[in-house]
Amino acid sequence: MKTKYFFLIAFFALFSTTIVFAQNTESLSGFISLTPAVLNKKGEALYGNGQYAEAIQCFRTAAERGDCEAIYNIGVCYFEGKGVSQDYKEAAKWSRKAAEQGLAVAQFGLGYCYQNGVGVEPNIDEATEWYRKAAEQGHASAQHSLSLLYFNGKGVSQDYKEAAKWARKAAEQGHAVAQFDLGYCYANGVGTEKNENEAIKWYRKAAEQGYHNAQYEVGSYEFGKGVLDAMCFDIEGATYHYMDAFEWYLKASKQGHIEAQYEVGYCYEFGKGTAKNLDEAIKWYKKAAEQGHMEAKEALQKLQNR
Repeated sequence: MKTKYFFLIAFFALFSTTIVFAQNTESLSGFISLTPAVLNKKGEALYGNGQYAEAIQCFRTAAERGDCEAIYNIGVCYFEGKGVSQDYKEAAKWSRKAAEQGLAVAQFGLGYCYQNGVGVEPNIDEATEWYRKAAEQGHASAQHSLSLLYFNGKGVSQDYKEAAKWARKAAEQGHAVAQFDLGYCYANGVGTEKNENEAIKWYRKAAEQGYHNAQYEVGSYEFGKGVLDAMCFDIEGATYHYMDAFEWYLKASKQGHIEAQYEVGYCYEFGKGTAKNLDEAIKWYKKAAEQGHMEAKEALQKLQNR
C-alpha cells in the first residue's frame, strides 16, 4: 500500500479562519452602545487593519456581553500575540469558552490544542471529542482530522470505513487534503470499494486546488504509471498524455515534491511531454537528489559523466 500523505493543519491557519478582514474602520468612540455582534465585527475590521490594541478592546467588550465569536477571537489574539502578549494557555482557555458554547471553529481549535499539546497537556481522547463535536456541525477541517484519527486508530478504534466516511464529508466541502485522502481510499480500496475512476476524480479535485501530493498522483495517472483511465490513450491505445503528465509533475515539483522532481528530470532527459533538455534534466535531478532520491542521484551522475 502506498505511503499515506498526511497534512497537519497550521495552527495559525485554523485560528485565523474567523478573522474577517474589512476595508474600513470607524472610531472606537461610542462603541459601548453597539450590539455584541456588531462590536465583534468592528474588532475584526480593526484586527484586519493591524489595529490590534483597539481590536482586543472590542473583542473583550463583546465577550463580556456573551458574544461567542468575540470570545474565540480573544483566543486568536493570545495565540498570535497581537494586542496582548502571546500566551498559548490563554489561547486554549478562550477557545474552550467558545467551544463550550458550541462554536464549531473553536471546537476544532480546541481539538487541535489537545492533539498537539498547545496550551494544554496532550490528550487524544479530548481531541477526539472536540473534533467530533465540530465535525458533526459540518466543520470540514474537523471532519478531516477525525478521518485521520480513524485511519490511524488514535483516540478511536481503527476503522477505515469511518475514515473514508469523514474524509468524504470534508472532501465534498472542498477540503483539498481530504479530497486527496478520499482519492487514496478509492485507489487502494481502503474503507470503500476500489474504484479507479473515483480515485482520479478526487485526486484531480485536490490537484486543481494546488495540493502537491495530488498533483503528483494526477501526473502519474496521465503518464500511465497509476490507475489508467481510457482517456489516457489514443485510438491505438499506445500514447499517454505525456504533456499533461509533465505539467502536473512540474506543478508538484515547484512545491518541493521529491518524486515529482525526479519525474520532471526524467521528462526533460527523454523528451516526454516537453522538449528534450539535458540542462533542465540535471537541474531537476539535482533537486530530487538533494532530498535523498536515490534514482535521481544515479541519473544525475550518469548525465554529469556523459
